[in-house]
Amino acid sequence: MAEKPKSTKSDEELLKLLLKASTQRAELRLMRIGGPRRFRYDVFSFKKKNPNDVVETINALLSPDIRLIKILLANPNGESFLKRLDMEGASTWKIWRVRCHIFLFAENLLSINKVINVALHNEELIWNLGIVGDQETLVTAYGLGTGHDDSAKAQWLKSSEYGSLSTAFYNYFEAISRRNDTIWLECNKNYSKSEPRWPSLFKGNAILAKEEHRDGIEEPQIEDHEVCKICTYPQSNQAEEQWLSLHEKYRKKQIGFRPAKVIRSLDNLRGKGLILECYKGPTLFELSFHLNNLITLNNDGTEKYGGILQMLFKDTLISLSEFQRLSNSVLPVSKRTTYPYAEKLCAALSDIQRHFPKISESIWTEAKHDAVTLGRELESESSVPFRDSHLKNRIWHDDRPVEEIAKSFLQITQEKVSSLITNSVIDIDFETTWLNVTPYDDPFHILFFEHSIYDSNISSEQRSLLLRKYESLFRPNSESYFWRTGLARSLREYCRRLWYRAVMPKTYERRYSMESPDYYLRLSLLCSSRSNGYLKLRRLLEALEVQAEEGARSYNFEEVLSQQESRISFLNNECRDDIISEQPLSPDPSPKNGFKIFIAYAHQDEEYLKKFIRCLVPLKRLGMIDLWHDHEILVGSDWDKKIRKELYDADIIVFLVSYDFLASEYISSVEVNRALIQHESKQSTVVPIIIRAVPLEHTEFSHIQALPSDGEPVVSWPEEDRAWVNIDEGFRKLIIEKKASRSRND
Repeated sequence: MAEKPKSTKSDEELLKLLLKASTQRAELRLMRIGGPRRFRYDVFSFKKKNPNDVVETINALLSPDIRLIKILLANPNGESFLKRLDMEGASTWKIWRVRCHIFLFAENLLSINKVINVALHNEELIWNLGIVGDQETLVTAYGLGTGHDDSAKAQWLKSSEYGSLSTAFYNYFEAISRRNDTIWLECNKNYSKSEPRWPSLFKGNAILAKEEHRDGIEEPQIEDHEVCKICTYPQSNQAEEQWLSLHEKYRKKQIGFRPAKVIRSLDNLRGKGLILECYKGPTLFELSFHLNNLITLNNDGTEKYGGILQMLFKDTLISLSEFQRLSNSVLPVSKRTTYPYAEKLCAALSDIQRHFPKISESIWTEAKHDAVTLGRELESESSVPFRDSHLKNRIWHDDRPVEEIAKSFLQITQEKVSSLITNSVIDIDFETTWLNVTPYDDPFHILFFEHSIYDSNISSEQRSLLLRKYESLFRPNSESYFWRTGLARSLREYCRRLWYRAVMPKTYERRYSMESPDYYLRLSLLCSSRSNGYLKLRRLLEALEVQAEEGARSYNFEEVLSQQESRISFLNNECRDDIISEQPLSPDPSPKNGFKIFIAYAHQDEEYLKKFIRCLVPLKRLGMIDLWHDHEILVGSDWDKKIRKELYDADIIVFLVSYDFLASEYISSVEVNRALIQHESKQSTVVPIIIRAVPLEHTEFSHIQALPSDGEPVVSWPEEDRAWVNIDEGFRKLIIEKKASRSRND
């Protein structure tokens, strides 16, 4: 047992409640986060049969005159509990500790006296209540404290003086006790050893260092060079131990992969965990953040600091490559399971839904259907272990301040930096390696996640430029799943940041303050625009975008084009570190001033294609537009790939609509589908032109304003030339509007 704590005012008030209930032979209702520290100690002591420690409070608790004791404790798996602990600045280790205290306290209470009933509630932690019968209520407002110290003032409310208020608190208690999400505990069950059921977005892995504050039940004994880690899931602890116990003969053969080391396993009241070698120093993410700041502030060091960033990224790619080669030897396929993309995505959306009441229920429901479809598709492609390979999972082993480490690089040669990387960078956190993910999950982390440190703006032209660079190096069968994987991963990461911002704002500041706000929203939107389908998910993303913080910083992908080739080569060449290049990519030439128009049409309507082109000749001569249709495809070219590329690059996408247009499978599944995604994301503007009569109201694009005016088909006009004049006028207005919009953005 820990040292006996001193009694607090909260302990004294609890004793008064027990004595009043005993004297009045009444029921007692208590609503608390946990119990006062001294009272918890007394309960644990009694359970351990320490007769000398049985005190007045325990004797009162055992009184046969108390008819019933109902105790509502905070659910240590719930949001309200996590929010309260976050307000107190608690570490994840302390959250584990308090969780364990509450469960042990509840188990011991249930075993002390049969009249005691204990439940876990999820209500907002505002009031600390003690209610004797229906006559007297003790109320404490938690404020910024826990309610178990002497910082909060208690108020006694007698029903004879505060009738309606006292009754209100009684009804409040009873309403919570009857809620569906209130969990009544059973006697003789070991709840403290159960796996946490925290919200899916909470990162529950706990770390205990030597300097961590300790109290209550026993903590593991560790030395200065050690750190204790406990993962939420037992499989995660096992996977971590497998990798960190990697034999020295394997370690010596690796160039970039340098896993930390395990010292011994652990089994205590928290659960099973590991005692690891402690590597003090910043993560590579933190180091990259400060290097990026130095690049911004120090023009003289731009080239050198940029080169160091490239070296860190390259080393991370090599590390991932070597990890994948070792994976089947360390943790065979038979010991791994598929990452539950569908379940994780739906849980993430559910976790944030209640924090966005302005978004309709139907949008959430439809988005979850899309999430299930997307998740199951990715699960079918999952075949490689999940390293969770980003710069936050690598440490620069150096206990100097991170700013000092970053500045010191300017004083040494690149060869020395390379040597320092080899001797200083350590790979940590292998708890996800028991899960199989798609082959594109870890590469996506490296390609995009570290860029959340940058603070700049993004335009559709810049976005298009970067994505085309990536696409040009993808194998044909990898493009679709790369962006789908990215959509699932970036959406979940965005949900996590939204959740922490709403529920645990102090932890959010500690963990994510270096990131550009809403970076992962922008990334999710990008991935959505590159993934076929999932329009309902896209709709939710756009609704979240509307509610994002006003003036939030976003991200300029063009800024890192010159740093991408090593990362792209990794994707294209399956982690072969011998071919990674450090040469920057040459940027594409500046885009033309004219707006690019893509024309989608059925070959049966070729006559009207020619008439439409003729209609826009004046605009083309003025350099305001640039037309593209499938006649531009050269002999011997991959026509499908060319169409997709031109479609993606288009500012305006025209549909020449007829029954033949609607009947074309390719037009419907590729051109219309992609165009509508780009239209909804405001990347392109879709303009349907009704050539011949069709049931427009039953098409996917019925909500988009068509030409000619009022949707009257071209062939139905008494004078067809007047229809084309109407179309010309409509396009002139659109071009003027888009040109003004482009000028404002520039």
